Amino acid sequence: MTGTDPTRQWRRRTQERQAVVFGVLFATLAIIGLVGAAVYTETIRLPFLSRPFSTPAPAAESLVPCPSDGALPVLPQEITVNVRNTTTLTGLAGQTAENLHVAYGFVIGTTDNYKMTIAVPQIVFGPEAVVQAYTLRGYLQNAQLVFDPERPGTAVDLMVNPDGVELAETVGLEPDVPLAGAVGCVPLADLVP
Repeated sequence: MTGTDPTRQWRRRTQERQAVVFGVLFATLAIIGLVGAAVYTETIRLPFLSRPFSTPAPAAESLVPCPSDGALPVLPQEITVNVRNTTTLTGLAGQTAENLHVAYGFVIGTTDNYKMTIAVPQIVFGPEAVVQAYTLRGYLQNAQLVFDPERPGTAVDLMVNPDGVELAETVGLEPDVPLAGAVGCVPLADLVP
């Protein structure tokens, strides 16, 4: 018999194709590695990497009212807190609410999810809940006060971010010592029309 075996020819062509594919892949990886090393050692500069990296400036803190002169903290059992999860983490609002209730006795109103992006946990309150908001803040280590002049009632919202809410190791409030205002706070009458 003369001629070549078709199985051998097919196998040889397959091996040649594989050699070309793997050769191209290895060559591409080698080029990417060389370019990456050159950029890392600043031998070459790429235009889109020449601008300085920066972080956005933090949003200006909204004005918050000062507690009225002589205002004393409220007992946690007299404060209704709605806990809102601003993350995609399941159960964060419920866990935070349970921690507040078990550790200090806060009354939990609702727990739900809320679409917004925040850098730190926030305590959102209205004109009738200034003392409640300042009291709640005394039990937390990392919460920012956010005043909403249109908000009715004495309940406050605790907006939880991905870092969570840290409960204070020691509460800095004394029942017979008036509440201290936040830095830069203004009288409530200046914020409510």
